Amino acid sequence: AAADPIVTRSWQLFSKFRELNGGNVLIGREQRALLQQVGFVRVQASATYECHGTKEATQRYGDRVCRFLQEERIVSQFTDMGLAQRSEMASMGRAWEEWGSEPGGFFAHAWCEAVGWKE
Repeated sequence: AAADPIVTRSWQLFSKFRELNGGNVLIGREQRALLQQVGFVRVQASATYECHGTKEATQRYGDRVCRFLQEERIVSQFTDMGLAQRSEMASMGRAWEEWGSEPGGFFAHAWCEAVGWKE
């Protein structure tokens, strides 16, 4: 099934939120080079995947994201930054909750890591 546009929008807002707070959601692809630039050698990169691919797992994840989007501190931060209105935050939370209960729901997210040695 196609992704719910509200769920997709919320994911875009998460990325923008992190960016506005000094983060970079794509930093994983740069980790090896960054470690090498500061003198690490034999730098190795890998990735771990967080997967939610059962009815119970997607329901838990959808509920968790829904609760996150309803936390007052998160709602305030998003609205203060001009990323979303309160009503949109509520809609995004409901959309994640609904996504979590869909029979075909699946979510996977890569976590990149790198390790190197100083000589």
